[in-house]
Order: sequence, then structure tokens, then C-alpha cells
Amino acid sequence: MKKLLIAIALTGITTVGFSQGSVSFANNVTFSTAAVTAANGHADRFVYDTNNSSKLTNTKWVAQLYFAPGANQAESSLSTITGDSASPFRVTSTSSPGTWNFGVDAGRSLTGASGNVGLGGTATLQVRVWDGSLFSTYALATANPTAVTGKSLTFNYTAPSSGNAAPEAFYMEGLQSFTIGAVPEPSTIALGVLGAASLFVVRRRK
Repeated sequence: MKKLLIAIALTGITTVGFSQGSVSFANNVTFSTAAVTAANGHADRFVYDTNNSSKLTNTKWVAQLYFAPGANQAESSLSTITGDSASPFRVTSTSSPGTWNFGVDAGRSLTGASGNVGLGGTATLQVRVWDGSLFSTYALATANPTAVTGKSLTFNYTAPSSGNAAPEAFYMEGLQSFTIGAVPEPSTIALGVLGAASLFVVRRRK
């Protein structure tokens, strides 16, 4: 009887383990469709340095995945995956700059302080980047006004309904490229140019 109870308990644990939705925390994979690229407006998913001209390298920079169960969740509700550590970026000599993963995996279960995502469930994801040699967490980095950090837009992700799905089924298709540091949005730059042009016209009229 005791052995039977132990077997039932182990079966329950196994079921729980396989009932969690998973994701591949990778950005140097071949994302699947042109339609996805067109919808996102970006052809790549790399991270760029502060001058927005070269892809980020150097292992002092780290990236970590944040999530919350459900689509379109507020950024403030996102949490890290339980037990998951930040991943360092590739070194300067790498053939894949702007990336942080050292191999494709589907091993990150969407379980954390924000809740759990089951098989086939939807989650809101975000990637956050900071200098891991100076700060152990993204929260500590953002609390320092001089720290350089970056984050992707939040995006929705649907976990495969089976842990045996093809690797590409776990890719973060909604991820877009982004830049670390305080870089003005294109719309902000455009408004600044428009304002300067308006002042020039006013001065000419005077």
C-alpha cells in the first residue's frame, strides 16, 4: 500500500512537471515566417549598443526573460522565471553578435512569482538587459540613474500544447530588436526636428 501511494505521488509530480508551458530563450534562431516579420516590423531580434549601430557583445551584458500569464499584461506585473538566471551575451569575436543564448533550448518553464502558464497557454513576455558585472538584477540596475539598461517591447507568446513539439514551436516569434541605453524614439527625434524647423520659420518671418 505504501509503495502504491509513493507511485501515485511520483506520478502526480511528473504530471505537474509536464503540464507547464515552456519557451526557448533564444534570439539567434531563424524565426519561422515572413508574415511574423512583417507583422512585427523588424527583420531581426538582436540587441544593439547605445549608438544603435552595432550589435551588443561582451559577456558583462546579460539578458533575462520576464513573463506573466495571459496576453497583453502590464509590464509592472511581469516576473522572472523561478530559478532562472540571466544569460551573458556573446564575446566580441563571436560570429553572432547581439545574441545571448549558447544553444537552442525549450527548457524554460513559465513558472514564477507572476503565476504559471500551462501547456498551450498564453503569456506576456519581455527581455531585459543590463550590465551583470555591476548589478546582480535588472531592478538594482534600473534603481541606479547612471546604469545603462535596455528592454524589449512586451509581446504575447503561446506555449506549445506538447513538450514534444518541434524546437521552432518554442521560439519567441513576437520578440523585436531593441537598443540598450537612453536612445530617443524615432517619433521623439521627428518632433524635435519639426520643432526646430518651426522656430527657424518664425525667425525668418520676423
